[in-house]
Order: sequence, then structure tokens, then C-alpha cells
Amino acid sequence: MPSYSSNPLTRIINAPVLVVSGVGTRLMVNIRSDVHTVDASVAVGDVIRWDTTTSSYVRSQADTPKNAEVLGVVESIDTFGGSTNIYNVVIDRKS
Repeated sequence: MPSYSSNPLTRIINAPVLVVSGVGTRLMVNIRSDVHTVDASVAVGDVIRWDTTTSSYVRSQADTPKNAEVLGVVESIDTFGGSTNIYNVVIDRKS
């Protein structure tokens, strides 16, 4: 199942995330690199998406509708246990 829909009325994100908190229209999720694969090029400030082909989080790019999908923006990256990165991603829920 793709992580995007061509119909803007039925857009649903199909990506594994852990919802941490939500205030107003701001939703914060954590993505742990020991649980989910995150492309090594992902950095703070990057817009990311779930790639169903590689089953990993990758940087979004505006070259095709699928690649232009957005889960959120990486706000910070914390290191946990010396080798696990926790990607803190902000999702803006404004319509």
C-alpha cells in the first residue's frame, strides 16, 4: 500500500510512528533508528516521508507525487544508548 493517495480528500499517511505529544495543531512523533530504518542522509531541518519501497524514512523530494509526500520536519535528533538515534519529527495538522 503506498504511503500517499492521489485524492486530496482521502490522504492518509501509512507510516510507523510513535506519537509523543500534541498541542493545538502541532503533533510531535519520535522515530527510533533501532526500531525503524532511517536513511543516513536525514538531518535536522529535513522534510521526510515513509518510503514503502525501502520500508524506511527518507528525505522528501519534489520530483514525483510519491516522493513529494511529507510526514513532517525533523526538529531534532537525540542519541540514546550511544548508537540509537531518536528523530523528533513535527507534523503540522493545519488543514
